[in-house]
Amino acid sequence: MTEQALCQKAIDMLDMAYVPYSHFPVGAALLCRDGTVFTGYYNADATDKAVFAHNIQSDIVMDIIKANADTISGILEDGK
Repeated sequence: MTEQALCQKAIDMLDMAYVPYSHFPVGAALLCRDGTVFTGYYNADATDKAVFAHNIQSDIVMDIIKANADTISGILEDGK
């Protein structure tokens, strides 16, 4: 898969993001060594108002990583 195709998969996820507070949609695509592609997007909830108040995008990205830690660990354990 080309880098451009992988980026497009992440961009395609932006429409699914729910970001009523920050208005900063986040989409992601992860290409594994075996060719599997995992995609995801940010889904805000009421607890994210604090993140919006800080207006720091890195906080949003860290929240996504924390929320998906089990999935990421599983991918790594599977050797993908």
